[in-house]
Amino acid sequence: MTESPLLEVSGLCAGYGAVQVLWDVDLTVAEGELVAIIGPNGAGKSTLLRALSGIIPISAGSATFRGRPLGGVTIERIAGMGLAHVPEGRRLFPGMTVRDNLRLGGWRHGRAGAGDQDLERVLELFPALRDRLRQVVGSMSGGEQQMCAVARGLMSRPDLLMIDELSLGLAPVIVEEIMGRLPRIAAEGTAVLLVDQDVEQALTVAGRGYVLETGHVALSGESGTLLADPGVRRAYLGIA
Repeated sequence: MTESPLLEVSGLCAGYGAVQVLWDVDLTVAEGELVAIIGPNGAGKSTLLRALSGIIPISAGSATFRGRPLGGVTIERIAGMGLAHVPEGRRLFPGMTVRDNLRLGGWRHGRAGAGDQDLERVLELFPALRDRLRQVVGSMSGGEQQMCAVARGLMSRPDLLMIDELSLGLAPVIVEEIMGRLPRIAAEGTAVLLVDQDVEQALTVAGRGYVLETGHVALSGESGTLLADPGVRRAYLGIA
């Protein structure tokens, strides 16, 4: 008997009020898997993550996490189920220190702040944050803030970490550094669903990918297959 996926999306439709953005989206993420979602601006990538995390409603179809439905469930309950969302733009608290932002990420376990063990774990992943713990987040570089945002998401020890536009506005060397941590995160048991505009980087670190176009899944498969696909190379890598 085949084990059920950690996340299973079937025929999902969603949007904003009367404006539908997603049509019949099918997608799965297995335990400890790293999956990329690529596609042009306006394809519905961010909308999909918002629907899965409860920010906007699912209007049709279904999404289940460990077999439990996500439709009609509050943001807080979804986060409590073990699904963490690092939104586009990071959404940190700029007037608070790195340490305080990270500790807020550990609320899921009902402790007075996150434990030192969780903090040490994320600092091992992102050692650049270790010397910034007392620094106000708003004074840091964009790359350091993105590291902090991903680290904060990990502080709740989620089963699935969804990251929206990790590379947006960052220098390529910083993107490569942060992306390079994602396979380790997945290997240590936290599945990753990555939305990113840097198609080559995203598909290089991910095992599988989905191409989202005009709200539909246009293509899916192993990352190597997608990187070799002439349509993907022409549209997203600028290679004829």
